[in-house]
Amino acid sequence: YKKNFKVIFSMPYSKNIEGCVGLWIQGISEGTGKDGKGMIGTCQSAPICQHSVLEYLLGGFKGNVIPILWTIEEDIPDLFLKSSINYVDEKTAQTVVNYQADATFQALIQQGVPSAKISIINPLEINIGYLIAFILSTVYYLCLLIDVNWATNPKVIIGKKICNEALQENFDSEKRIRIRESIANSKFENFF
Repeated sequence: YKKNFKVIFSMPYSKNIEGCVGLWIQGISEGTGKDGKGMIGTCQSAPICQHSVLEYLLGGFKGNVIPILWTIEEDIPDLFLKSSINYVDEKTAQTVVNYQADATFQALIQQGVPSAKISIINPLEINIGYLIAFILSTVYYLCLLIDVNWATNPKVIIGKKICNEALQENFDSEKRIRIRESIANSKFENFF
């Protein structure tokens, strides 16, 4: 954070872990993002992001994104692969995905990209519970480190107030568009 890394990009390598990654993203963004401080959490399911986002992480601008790879060693359910490629044949799908994750992590480190890999053994409730505890305590301690109160959300109220007013006044879609256009024109007059 003190080196100006403000984006944490999560790459979950299993559907069974995506809910925890969502909690991480919410916690990091909502917990730290106040008083002109904070980081934002973002995500794309892996290994889909291996070609799109990875190209940016390895070859694009460096110094603002910290990637985190999330894996499960023994995913449930899993299946054995039948392949004409002898070194893939009879391996489980999750094993191959984890090879991809390890290769991605190694490539990030080789290119000097600060990154992390978080892994659990399997998606049993106890391991998910430990992961949730890790996520919440990490967010809490990061908030202490950057001196923000993780329990308050003063800016979230702005959107709630706008929504409630529009609902109470029964603004139609066109009216809501006109309001936003007016605000954008005044706020971003000399932006471009």
